[in-house]
Amino acid sequence: MSIEEIVEKYTYRVEWSEEDGTHVARCAEFPSLAAHGEKAVEVLGELEKVVLETIKWMKEEGEDIPDALSTVRKRSVMVKKDPKDSKTIKMIKEFSNYVVFLKTIHHIQQELFEDKESTRLLGKTAKYFFLDLNIVINEYLLLEMAKITDPAMSINEKYENFTIGNIIESVNWQSDIIIELNKINEEIKQFRKHIKIARNKILAHYDKEIFLSGKILGNFPKFEDKKFIKLLEDICNIVHKECTGEILGEMVVTRSGDVLDLKKILKKALAFDKLWDECSGDELVRLDRVLDKI
Repeated sequence: MSIEEIVEKYTYRVEWSEEDGTHVARCAEFPSLAAHGEKAVEVLGELEKVVLETIKWMKEEGEDIPDALSTVRKRSVMVKKDPKDSKTIKMIKEFSNYVVFLKTIHHIQQELFEDKESTRLLGKTAKYFFLDLNIVINEYLLLEMAKITDPAMSINEKYENFTIGNIIESVNWQSDIIIELNKINEEIKQFRKHIKIARNKILAHYDKEIFLSGKILGNFPKFEDKKFIKLLEDICNIVHKECTGEILGEMVVTRSGDVLDLKKILKKALAFDKLWDECSGDELVRLDRVLDKI
């Protein structure tokens, strides 16, 4: 098989980048290669030339040439579903549950690590555990926020992603609903710009240079995360009403045994610890018995 035939069988994707203001072409078999330009067709042609030259160089160096992902170019055709279809309703409910979970994690992060009283409590109980937990929750939140705002389909367009874009594109919504959803999604995309680099350089994999530099990625303006969560709720209410005839309503994330109860327990623990230090004799024995019964 000639080099030209190999290049022809590779999987390519061209998409518009709002962030860069240009078309970007990528090859699935050579993820590190890319081409940029004003016209999609010209960008694709330029990338194929780059891939061709890369393969020639690899052959000269005796390196293995990556196999095509498929011997025949395949592209998944997204069939738009009816809003009232049972599978669509199930998808919307699952998406809404996903957003509720995301809001819950965000609520935990806010209550534990963005509240001054909580910071004091955590520092006096298990300081280093909660410092580590803060890192874990922050990274998880960024990853989930990035995943839910990913494109509607995978880079080679073979698989559908479970994302906001897919919810908008995979259902045959009425034109006025499409306009409303796209308007909200444009605001969401503005938030994604802040966290996209963190997804690409730290969350999806560790970029060596960034990791060793200790640089913090994914910072966003204050309160933008709360706005992001609210926009997700708005989308859920719109699509839920279109599918079921009813809005989802406010996503309540407080319940018995939640992070608010944890804060109360931490307070009681500090109070108990203080009493323990101040007690002696029979009072200390009584406290010890209470502790054993818990």
